[in-house]
Amino acid sequence: MKIDGKYLRKLRQGRGLSLRALADKIYVSKSTLQRWELSHVPEEDEEICARLAEALGVGVEELYAGDRTSAKRSVSPEKLAEMKFGVKGLAAALIALGVLLVAGIVLIFAIV
Repeated sequence: MKIDGKYLRKLRQGRGLSLRALADKIYVSKSTLQRWELSHVPEEDEEICARLAEALGVGVEELYAGDRTSAKRSVSPEKLAEMKFGVKGLAAALIALGVLLVAGIVLIFAIV
C-alpha cells in the first residue's frame, strides 16, 4: 500500500507547512518530498511514514487510506490546538481560561 502524493500535499498545505518545513521535520530533502508529492511515498520505508504521520498530526492508517477515510485522528485535542496555535497560543488560551474561571468564582461569592 502506498501513500498518495496528492493527499500528502493536501495534508501539508492544510497545516500551513512549506515543502522545506515538512522536509526538515521528517529529515528528508525538499526535492525528495516534492517528488513524493508528485507520485507516492515509498511504502517500504515505515520509519519515514511514521515520521510523516507524526509531523502532519494524523495516524499512519489515515496516511495510507488517504481521502478514502474519515478515520479519527490519533492526536489529542490539546495537541491539535498546539499544532494550530503553537505553544504560546495554547498557553495564552489556558491562562485566559483560568482568569475567566477565577473571575466567575469571585463573582459567585460576591453575589452570595
